[in-house]
Amino acid sequence: MSPTVHSPFPEQTLPPWKRAVLKVGSSLLAADGGGLSPRHALGLAQFVSANLLAGREVVIVSSGAVAAGRAIVPRALEAGAA
Repeated sequence: MSPTVHSPFPEQTLPPWKRAVLKVGSSLLAADGGGLSPRHALGLAQFVSANLLAGREVVIVSSGAVAAGRAIVPRALEAGAA
């Protein structure tokens, strides 16, 4: 039995699907002060996990890794790498 997957957009009706390709940009994953937003990352992870358990394929295409890494890489190194 597949678990129930709750849509983050309950007002929208989706046709049955087997594969989703999600483009997740930096603005979605970025925290206000820079770095990665744990709340947004958790929501994305829960969506992916629930749909994998339901037998669906989820592909993520992201530029969000750049925003997440900004909190780790000092600005001086970024300026020197340009």
